Amino acid sequence: LETAELVVARCMLGRHHDGFVRQRQIDDLVRLSEPWSVPYVLALLGEYVLEIHQSLADTLVPALENDQLIRDLHGEFVSTNLEWWGLIQNQVVSYWAAYHRFKYPMERTEVGRRIPDAYPAARVVRSLGHLGGVPRLIKPLR
Repeated sequence: LETAELVVARCMLGRHHDGFVRQRQIDDLVRLSEPWSVPYVLALLGEYVLEIHQSLADTLVPALENDQLIRDLHGEFVSTNLEWWGLIQNQVVSYWAAYHRFKYPMERTEVGRRIPDAYPAARVVRSLGHLGGVPRLIKPLR
């Protein structure tokens, strides 16, 4: 069990100005069981750094699939902060469009087009969309 001071320190390092420091905190941030630590994890999706998104996809997606506590904490936070979650989703779309759309082109689906699951941030957002009451993701771009 981590002390409150260590949890706070991990959360603050997740917002560090150096992207490498933020990325190194992801494994520890995902495993935190404090409800107030969840926005520090999910805020990392609102960045343009692909390596951070990949680290989140590698750690948070399996944690959401395998750990009921993490699933409950993230699902409750997102469902009670829909406006903030919408902003994060818009940032994911915006940074994808600005920096990553040529590497991860849109997929055609029966209902339109969408950012592919190969794009790590989209995979994380969609994994949260499987939780009850949480919107399913990303508005298709036209």
